[in-house]
Amino acid sequence: MKFGVVSSNTGERAHPAEAKRFAQLVEQLGYESIWTVEHVAIPGGFDSPYPYTDDGEMPGGNDLVMSDPLVWMAYVAAVTDAVKLATGVLVLPLNHPVRLAKAVATLDLLSSGRVILGLGVGWLREEAELLDAPWDRRGVRSEEQIAVMRALWSDAQATYRGEFYDLDRVRSFPKPSSPAGPPIVLGGHSEAVAKRAGRLADGFIPAPSDIDDIAHLIGVMRGAAVAAGRDPDAIEVTCSRVRDVDSACRLAELGVSRLNVIPPARADDVGPRLEAYWERVAAPLAERGY
Repeated sequence: MKFGVVSSNTGERAHPAEAKRFAQLVEQLGYESIWTVEHVAIPGGFDSPYPYTDDGEMPGGNDLVMSDPLVWMAYVAAVTDAVKLATGVLVLPLNHPVRLAKAVATLDLLSSGRVILGLGVGWLREEAELLDAPWDRRGVRSEEQIAVMRALWSDAQATYRGEFYDLDRVRSFPKPSSPAGPPIVLGGHSEAVAKRAGRLADGFIPAPSDIDDIAHLIGVMRGAAVAAGRDPDAIEVTCSRVRDVDSACRLAELGVSRLNVIPPARADDVGPRLEAYWERVAAPLAERGY
């Protein structure tokens, strides 16, 4: 089992000294990855409900400081050596795939291949409207966006013909560390995203907190992978908000291979909380053979 830390580019960690201290601490404690989140801007008076809380409100509130994930990861890459740097998730409809492919390739090259690109289709319609980003049919569009990025990463001259994007012998350099590009992980709470992950992703983040719901989505993902002629065991599954070793063991039995912990907001609490999680969950899990 691997362990990561999420929501890393928020709050006090948006500032340089704390970002550096935090990233180096996570690496020193043995966590495998650091995961960032994305919102470009929060429109006033939006009606879209946040899908992962009972009251529909975002954790941390609408004034939570949230750094641009790729810029924050670039800074952190320069002050760490081995910890993987992930978006969990970057809102794909807010980004043009050609521009995003360039930024991610650059970051992956500069970090020596440490990038994991976690993507989602988003929940805040008003944010997309603010940015003039297409919202309707964004799930279908996201599949083309992923195909465009992979073509730009792997081909010297990328050509792609789709419903939404049309590329003819496009050159984009630098290339990422691997010709396949960084692993693409899809996150969300619907069967649609589970099927999409099974068809075309390298990893899957089922977002519900209930283990039965997670198990259902993993099953959907695996079924879609088999139907697409892919090996479902090759699709890495990541989960968050796991607080005890028994839940962690159950997820491991379902095929989950990474658990992410949410750090506390206060900088002084981060070290003790991450150390306590390691002792409470990670170490006992390893003792049980996971």
